[in-house]
Amino acid sequence: MALGETPPTTLRKSLYLEWYSNLNGRVVIQDTRLGVKRIGERGFELTQQQWRDQAKQNREEIYFFLGQVGDAIGNHGPGSGLDAD
Repeated sequence: MALGETPPTTLRKSLYLEWYSNLNGRVVIQDTRLGVKRIGERGFELTQQQWRDQAKQNREEIYFFLGQVGDAIGNHGPGSGLDAD
């Protein structure tokens, strides 16, 4: 490939799953070669209000989780007996 040449790209459907856990931290599964096929109809569809409510709950949950992380780090900082000194 020559300098300034656009690299070849292909747009394709993909599966992307991402979540956080206390045990593993951030977990990501991404693949563009899986044979994903919808079977049946959607079980439900969120209304705009339900999307907003869910987004609010997600924000509250991540802030709570990050607060727990901060507390855990704070409990293991200098003077806790667990530092390197």
